[in-house]
Amino acid sequence: MGEDPRFSAQGQRHQQVIRVDRDVLLQFMQFRLKAFQLDLVAEKLDAMPPDQRQRLIEDYVREEVLYREALALGLDRNDYVLKQRIIQRVEFALRGLVEDSTQLTQDAIHSYYVLNRGNYSLEPAITFTHVFFSSDSHGLLEALNLANAQLRDLRKDRTPFSDATQYGDRFLYHTNYVERNKAYVESHFGKKMTHAIFTLNPSAGDWSGPFQSPFGFHLAQVTTRSDRADAEFSAIRQRVAEDARRNHINELLEANIQDLIRSYNIELDTGL
Repeated sequence: MGEDPRFSAQGQRHQQVIRVDRDVLLQFMQFRLKAFQLDLVAEKLDAMPPDQRQRLIEDYVREEVLYREALALGLDRNDYVLKQRIIQRVEFALRGLVEDSTQLTQDAIHSYYVLNRGNYSLEPAITFTHVFFSSDSHGLLEALNLANAQLRDLRKDRTPFSDATQYGDRFLYHTNYVERNKAYVESHFGKKMTHAIFTLNPSAGDWSGPFQSPFGFHLAQVTTRSDRADAEFSAIRQRVAEDARRNHINELLEANIQDLIRSYNIELDTGL
């Protein structure tokens, strides 16, 4: 492909020079890709077909021309939205530089976990089954009577977890709930019944109730219940590593910004 005269030395006019070289294109690509990994971007540029490279050049020139014209017209002055975008762009560039240089040791990652252990708590969870009696099908009072009658038989026979499906009415959701957290259980049974279920002591063969939900009455057998507990570091190492790196980058970014602020003389109006 021949040289586009718009971008040749002869195409420049009135000293309005826009120089396009490899460094300029690499910087332009990094902002476009939102990735400040110079080696990877350089590989992408080198592998770019001529027509695609030409479009990249034209896109850069178009953006640069419009930007310069905006500055010449004074459109940048007193424009808060534009100011915020420029600030974000500077922060983005600083973040990219920080990210490229950030590597944490395993000791640093573990220290972050120890300091923030509460952020990695496992939610309370419960395993239970239930027998349901529908207030829509039987009416509220009859559903309660059926539940109380069934409770006596379930307790007498110490009916096991696996046999719960043989009794009561078909429930809208599930019969068996295995290792479910409060939010999940509450979405099926409501807050009041969920609270009651989570206060039961686990015991195979023991039935409790009746508990009322928006759908009717339930008899429940809880087999396991775990309270809130800290997750083991080994089980969430990757998640902690990502959080620790993100936190470290944020701290370095803010430190860099504070260094920039200290390089300025701040003059405060004494009337403030």
